[in-house]
Amino acid sequence: MSSSETRLRIVKLDDNNYAKWKGNITGALMSATLDEFINPDAVPVAAPTELLVQLERKVLYEAYVICQRKAAGIMYSHMTQAYRIIVESEGLINKPLAIWTLMKEKFQSTTSGSKGRAYASLIRNVYQSLSQYIKDTRASLANMHACGINFTDDLHEIISEMIVAKLPNTMETTLSILAAKQPLKTKTVLDTLDAHLIEYNELHLNESSSMALATMTNRPNRPPGQRFPYPTCTNGCHNPAVKGHRPNACWVALPELRPANVPPPRSRATTAVLQAAYMDDLIETSALSCQYRTNGTPRAIFEEVSASLTTSMC
Repeated sequence: MSSSETRLRIVKLDDNNYAKWKGNITGALMSATLDEFINPDAVPVAAPTELLVQLERKVLYEAYVICQRKAAGIMYSHMTQAYRIIVESEGLINKPLAIWTLMKEKFQSTTSGSKGRAYASLIRNVYQSLSQYIKDTRASLANMHACGINFTDDLHEIISEMIVAKLPNTMETTLSILAAKQPLKTKTVLDTLDAHLIEYNELHLNESSSMALATMTNRPNRPPGQRFPYPTCTNGCHNPAVKGHRPNACWVALPELRPANVPPPRSRATTAVLQAAYMDDLIETSALSCQYRTNGTPRAIFEEVSASLTTSMC
């Protein structure tokens, strides 16, 4: 499948999506410049019948046959198994125009059978989500128009009431708006549902933005330069929340794995004790030095220690 076919997302033909399949196939063939093979007015390249023909005519015909098979392959590969069997049984697997005409006669014929299938497709639509329900309803109405169903005012009203009847009670406001627009037509119903869908999407987007903003606003404050608490391995045990290493490679749980040139981490309690001991040593050293430099009075010692501590803190 080419990139253009992938981009178009061609549906597989079944009993309910002929209108969409027809549009997808037409677009795919036009993108590949193969749409002449579904045009009944196009003149096909005739096969050479003479034994001695020019090489140019032979190459031209072979290229035409290759393109014809490509067009038929695109159509055949985007059909469900039931319709592939129909194409094979009719002997049309390499004839794109014949396949196109056969499907058109089956789905767009004005026979009562085609009209009944199109109407049954509309009845089978089930409300799952508003966007999907609108798509399914439009596709069913397109099939009904393609089969030649005449949409009188009475039929418009009947089909519109059928569409509205499948809407959930949660759409109370929209149902009230539709009730005020009696008698209904299919275009009125679909336009109202489109407006409701747009309003719902905008409201949902605003609510999502508000929730995201509230989440960012309610985050706990932290002093500048301080990180949020993060999991660490402590007390000789591996913390499963730590993602930086595996349990069998944890230096805290398995200290024998720690390289000799890497010192073990100090706990917060050890750090606090070392800081307190350092301050005590600093005060004691400052006091002793002051006794040698001054007359040893308490006030002089206190002033010297205070000045020394202030200098060390700065």
